[in-house]
Amino acid sequence: MDLLVSTLTTSLVATSLVCVSCLVVMCGHNYKANLICLPLFDLNVILGMDCLSSNRILIVCAKKTLVFPDHEDVDFITAN
Repeated sequence: MDLLVSTLTTSLVATSLVCVSCLVVMCGHNYKANLICLPLFDLNVILGMDCLSSNRILIVCAKKTLVFPDHEDVDFITAN
């Protein structure tokens, strides 16, 4: 059964390839992510909001950057 994914670069893309709990290394930090393999060109990886938030990676929209905090040095504020 194919998964249909909508992206900004194309219309719907169908795939049945998923890599569960893959090791992803970003800025020297190790993370696990479930990767969905899409037949796209000129694009390596898209990390979704669920992946970023579950790994406590912060998005700084004004600077268009990601912040990889040391977990023991940062207090997180949530709306919950």
